[in-house]
Amino acid sequence: MSAHQVCRRQWCILDIMLNLPRHPISDELLKIILWALKMLGVKNVPSLKAFRQFQTRLRQAGLFQKGQSHVSVLGNHFTSNSILQSIRLDMANPEVRNKLVFYPEEPVDGLSELRHSWKWFLGLPDNRLTPMWAARGVHFYVGEAACLESGEVVVPLRWYICRGEMYMFYFSTRRPASDLQYNLPEMLKHRPDIRFKGAFSSRPLLTDTPTPLELGHPLQANEWRSRANGRPCYVYFILLGGDDVSGNRSKTWNKHWCFYFCAAGLPLACMNQEYFVHFVSTSQHAGPVEQVAVITGELRSVAKTGLVCIDVAGCESGNSVGSECLIIPDLFVKTGDGPWQSEMCSHSGDSKPCRFCNVGGTVQERSSDDGFLAIMKPGEQRTPLETIKTIEKDLALAVIPRKGTELEKNQQKTGIIDSLAQTVINELVEHGKAMFDKKDDMGRRVHSNAEIMATLETLKAERLAAGAFINSLLTEDTLSFDPHQDTAVGRLHLVLLGFTKYFWSASLPVGGGKKLSLKEKEVLAAAEATLFSLSQVGLGERSLRPDYIMHFRGSLVGRHLHSIAQLAVFIFARIVEPVLHAVWVSLSRLCAMLFVQVIKNMDKHKSNLTVAIDNFYDCVCAYNPTWIMYKNKFHYLAHIPIMVERFGVLGLVAEDRFEKFHGLWRHSSIYSNHHAASRDSAAHFDSLDASKHILSGGLFEWEGRVIRAGVSVLTILSANPQLRQRLGLRTDKARTAGTIRKGPQVTWGSLNAHTYPGLVAVWPPEVRRLTSDFFESGQWIISQRGDTCRPGSFVWCQEPFPGVARISAIYVRATLSGTASHAPNTLVVVDLFEFGERHATYDCPILTRSSKMLVLPEHIRFVVNVQHDCARSDCEVVAAVTTEVQERQSTQRRRAMLVHKDDTHYVLNIFVLQHYDELAAVVPPTYTTPSPCSPEDRHKSRLAGAEVLRRQIKLREKTRGAVRTARSEANGVGNKEVVRTRPESSQPPRDPARVPPFPQVIARAGLLPEMGHIQAPDGSALTEPSQSNPAKRRRLTAPDTQSADARS
Repeated sequence: MSAHQVCRRQWCILDIMLNLPRHPISDELLKIILWALKMLGVKNVPSLKAFRQFQTRLRQAGLFQKGQSHVSVLGNHFTSNSILQSIRLDMANPEVRNKLVFYPEEPVDGLSELRHSWKWFLGLPDNRLTPMWAARGVHFYVGEAACLESGEVVVPLRWYICRGEMYMFYFSTRRPASDLQYNLPEMLKHRPDIRFKGAFSSRPLLTDTPTPLELGHPLQANEWRSRANGRPCYVYFILLGGDDVSGNRSKTWNKHWCFYFCAAGLPLACMNQEYFVHFVSTSQHAGPVEQVAVITGELRSVAKTGLVCIDVAGCESGNSVGSECLIIPDLFVKTGDGPWQSEMCSHSGDSKPCRFCNVGGTVQERSSDDGFLAIMKPGEQRTPLETIKTIEKDLALAVIPRKGTELEKNQQKTGIIDSLAQTVINELVEHGKAMFDKKDDMGRRVHSNAEIMATLETLKAERLAAGAFINSLLTEDTLSFDPHQDTAVGRLHLVLLGFTKYFWSASLPVGGGKKLSLKEKEVLAAAEATLFSLSQVGLGERSLRPDYIMHFRGSLVGRHLHSIAQLAVFIFARIVEPVLHAVWVSLSRLCAMLFVQVIKNMDKHKSNLTVAIDNFYDCVCAYNPTWIMYKNKFHYLAHIPIMVERFGVLGLVAEDRFEKFHGLWRHSSIYSNHHAASRDSAAHFDSLDASKHILSGGLFEWEGRVIRAGVSVLTILSANPQLRQRLGLRTDKARTAGTIRKGPQVTWGSLNAHTYPGLVAVWPPEVRRLTSDFFESGQWIISQRGDTCRPGSFVWCQEPFPGVARISAIYVRATLSGTASHAPNTLVVVDLFEFGERHATYDCPILTRSSKMLVLPEHIRFVVNVQHDCARSDCEVVAAVTTEVQERQSTQRRRAMLVHKDDTHYVLNIFVLQHYDELAAVVPPTYTTPSPCSPEDRHKSRLAGAEVLRRQIKLREKTRGAVRTARSEANGVGNKEVVRTRPESSQPPRDPARVPPFPQVIARAGLLPEMGHIQAPDGSALTEPSQSNPAKRRRLTAPDTQSADARS
């Protein structure tokens, strides 16, 4: 190896070190590393300046230069990475390109990918999908006549995949695409006798809602054929995500608006890996709508021409024409939290809290019977056209003098505020107000209403002509994106950080230390002891620490609430009141159904999901109907069945994949001097993408040639699984089913297991040697799914009888047995359990231990979560049962926990979020299907909830009057006559003894005994949003006397 090669290899390794996403290195640390290399005697160590110049030259390839500077319509400057250049990188990177799919796929074996979704498979028009399919070097396009091998002439309308084979729809009929022989140019050449009569302008559609598609004449070439010019042509769908993120590691809030994206055609397992996510833009100044205008502008620029990309798949096949392809980028779906998604729809909330539909109204309207019932079902769908018309009406109203109050009321009524158009509206209102208030020396108005309107009309025309002051997602017709349908609801913010956190706060006392009463401390101690005694096997990779969870119960994050949602039914069974526990049961069942990974039958799943949502609504109505009215997430829940039908499982549009990416972006913010924060972030991710592209064998242009890295560079990534993991590629360890960890050796006769039935066909009793067959005790075994199963773990066994079993012991045949032994290599002793009825408290299957059995490792399918039936056995919390472990050492401290009184009765936890679909496929459907309520009972319970809601509102109004009276008396303004006659400067100080305390005034009003126990989801008194700002809330119930005295 030459000195030049050694030098370049060192520089390559240094470049990799500087571009590890989770481990950034500053210039100061790099200087220390270079100094250390020199001190160790390493030759050809570059200087910092020379190395930075090497990196700059390496990034000079056009494919790696993605940074673009922009000025928004509001004048804000920011830098973004070109989304088109990121797409080019994906097409030239074999690690990404080989996993991309550009065609919809019929979900024959279950819906688990975005390409299986209704929107991609049937919802979009034909001209929005990939227009071409290639076979035998021939390109077939939709809308063109093509000839089958049989000689029949057809017009393909769309391509789709079914069981790995390409199919086509043509005039409501489908057929394998492999039957095609000639495309249009070849057919006109070989079949000149083909003639068509009339014009083909539309076709029978596949959906019930027809949208005409202009196909043109079938003997005319598709427009994309000439644009592609012999290249393959694909539609590249984008999954866009964004959020407001703090750029600091500390708790100091340093707000940035960030956008990321990944390819919607990737498998779900790839979309959840950081390697496949691209950074787009960030800014402290330009808001989300300003940044998304740049994204849509880029997509619009190639909507009619396409994007020419280097296709690594074509180059690897040796096809010179296939070395390039034409990409049609399009926006498929957008993810994010609720406020972010609402801004993408130009939705503000107020009296119309839903960005999907027009449900809502005033407090009186929502608290009426019809209004309250309407909250729990989808309303009339919003459309981008209607939203644009509403914004235009606001702009037209802004030019009329003294219409500011009316304009504000209209926006509250419609729930539509566009952040871009609002700047123009505010400017017009302020300018009109200044002109209206301007007066001459005589006190007369200078400008008439007509002059003001004319001036404002001119100003409005100038502003709108200077740029697009309306949300581009609403006005862009070149995209397959509807912001009122394709801004998905994320299960993280809806279920975990929403409902689970609400009821977690309502189930446990708020506060800590001396603020808690003795009874509240007992409740926390009982909850901690119960959680400590619950099994967490089969709930996920991370387990909960009960002491931490209870101590920081008000500051839990998503991963904590993920486990709480699966265990809450068992934690609060004997702690909270039955009406609240019923809410937990319905919520846990709903959470499990929302976290499924595969949908086998969409109609059945949607029906069960609707019943589960209705049951949850009914339980919340019985507990506290006020939450349904004031918390918008409860209404968004009604749209979930529609969203599941449109996109599939919620994991496909989950926002947590981009939430995890915030950590990568925060590194770029920390190492920036913040003079140009967006430019530094764009350059940082540009360097990261270039490094992983080169290491992955991606193609790029260099000095006029398309090249890739050499073999020595490519082997760095392929030979180092740890580096792949550092770059964000998941490297799952191979876990062979049946793998066992061995222990000490014993004879078969010395084990109690030799009397147990089972394995008669594999190991007959007459050949079992009690003294000469030696076995070793196994410590754990790997199930068919890859779970680690230890003695004491509950598993699902396939044979001899499908059902739940508990592993008692694991035995592995030892080498001392010799070759004459007929014993299996591995034996597993299990306790079998029989299914009973649904548990009255937990609503889960009852398990009763029946007998022991010998099984083989291949009979164990996966781990299940089973809890002891403490409600049946009346298990009690006993203090000082077990020692507390600190710093991995046993201490003298004793911990309280539940002591189980028997080992026979258990309950199968069917509320697990991990692999719920697998469990539901083997458990009898009578246990997993939610029990529907009769429509009459449901209607009565919801009307009763509306009546309770109206009483609470009336009580709140009464409380407000008492509060105003109390404040007046406390301020000494009860005697208005005295206040009027006494000059302000001569008012003597008030005597505190003469002014009754504020709580006593409330008590004299007779309100305190009527107060309910209603609390808000965060544990505070429930409040109602004001009409001007939904974030400002007033107390719905008056505080109790003790807390009021403490405040006074």
